[in-house]
Amino acid sequence: MRDHAKCQMTDEETIYLGKILNYIETESKQRITTKRRSRHLVFLRVTFSMLALKTHVISYSNIGRVIKRDHATILHYKKLKDEVFSIKYYRDLYNHFLNIDNSFEDEDTILRKQLIKDLLRENKNLKKRNKFLRDAPKYTENEKAYRQLSEEQKRVYDLQASAKLKMMFIKQNQTTTIYNCAS
Repeated sequence: MRDHAKCQMTDEETIYLGKILNYIETESKQRITTKRRSRHLVFLRVTFSMLALKTHVISYSNIGRVIKRDHATILHYKKLKDEVFSIKYYRDLYNHFLNIDNSFEDEDTILRKQLIKDLLRENKNLKKRNKFLRDAPKYTENEKAYRQLSEEQKRVYDLQASAKLKMMFIKQNQTTTIYNCAS
């Protein structure tokens, strides 16, 4: 047998649904929990329901319980969504709440979003770097030969190259010193 006990809302759901309800009722100056079924109130309830469904995973029963409706009504509201949001007032009410809600995100969410942005940017840069490396000319014959050397041979080669470079540098920077012997 199936258990038909009411789904308990978590504290987070209760707080969040209360926040949406307060916003809708404050902005519209209407109580949407009444039994009245005027078009305006129904559309406000649809807006409330769509905000609840958009932002959190909350059961239809729990959403309905807040506005004193059942889960089937919330299902019906999903069908009304396009009609409701074709009206600018309700569409603006919905979008305005989403903008406000995003401005009060907790620090973890903000950090996660920033991390995602950073990772996407890094991924883009790595793709560019990969393309550059893929398209770069292949190694010269000297580079290929160097890569074939053992570690000891590379060490000796590097020491010899370094010594030759130092000698070239010294030769370039030698100046002639003139001594005045008359004094």
